[in-house]
Amino acid sequence: MVKNGVTMRIQNISNKEMRDLNPLIITRLLETLEIYVIRRNNYRVIEELELIFAKKLLLCTKIEHKLKGLEELNKSIKKVEYTYGKLPPFDKSEPDKKVHWLTYDYLVNWIIDNEIFDVIFIDSVHPEMISRSNRVVSILAKNDRLILEDLEIIWNNTQEVHEDTRRATLDMIHEISVIFSRTSLQFIFKKINEIDNSNYDVTLIKFLEKYIISAMGNSHFQNLNSTGNIFKDSINWIQNKKGNKGAQKFFNLDKFWDIANDENVTDTEIKQSAMDSLISIFDSVPCPINYKIQYLNLSVNNIISEDNFVENIVIFQKILSKFRHYYTEDIEQLTKIDNSVGGFISMVIYKLQEVVSSQVSSNLSYCRSKRI
Repeated sequence: MVKNGVTMRIQNISNKEMRDLNPLIITRLLETLEIYVIRRNNYRVIEELELIFAKKLLLCTKIEHKLKGLEELNKSIKKVEYTYGKLPPFDKSEPDKKVHWLTYDYLVNWIIDNEIFDVIFIDSVHPEMISRSNRVVSILAKNDRLILEDLEIIWNNTQEVHEDTRRATLDMIHEISVIFSRTSLQFIFKKINEIDNSNYDVTLIKFLEKYIISAMGNSHFQNLNSTGNIFKDSINWIQNKKGNKGAQKFFNLDKFWDIANDENVTDTEIKQSAMDSLISIFDSVPCPINYKIQYLNLSVNNIISEDNFVENIVIFQKILSKFRHYYTEDIEQLTKIDNSVGGFISMVIYKLQEVVSSQVSSNLSYCRSKRI
């Protein structure tokens, strides 16, 4: 009788009562009630009440209550994921207990039926809510219940919003991208492609860097496009760059090069960040030598044909430095590598020597003419 009365009262608690109530009181009550129901193997009562309590808190107007509600829901999700062996990559830690009545499918359907996604991303948009929403979004994504309309809503929280909300959303997308479906991966890359180079900032560049690395570890990565290889796709893009500017690229690795070399991007910090991200990806994932050579070739062409000599010589040096783990001090090995790529590295260095000599000669002529 007592158990039933308490259960009904918690289920029927009003929004006003919930606003005025310290959530810790209900939490402690549920912990006490759990001891009672476990003795009778009636786990449904407590596990169902935990979800009801979480929803009640999420629907409160106070942000503190909403955050507590999301925390309680995340606890239930984690227990279910652990019980069924489906913990996400971003958190493999074990919860204090397993679930006994609550099933994986029931919880997924409960989240959808109770419109928890809308509560977080439409009704109660707040950076703290978004930063703690990864479990809700990931359990939907893992079960193919995260639809494109949901992704559109998520992405909208990166556009024309407070910077804290934008950063929290981008961080959340990056964190769960490793479990995105093929369609979800394509959707985010498409959204990134739509952003003009001049609208990029350091935050967005860093997000793209992390997103690409995470996406490459995604189990759906190999089936994403015709080659299934980010470097092969990028080489194709480089080789067809002049006649293929409008082609869709799911993996936006080459976006960094475009930003760094776009004359419409005037902020040197953004250009530097873009090139640093490209170089960072060389270190983060296995990168074929011929892929680096393609970019090395682009950088040499820039040095020869463009005015930004200092900027492009730095780019060349950074790319060339990423070949070092292929080298040994043995000159024969170095020659073998150079021969394997048709003597390209020697040719590049020779071209640079010509350019540097030409620059020095020009400067000397200028100095003599000015009698410096």
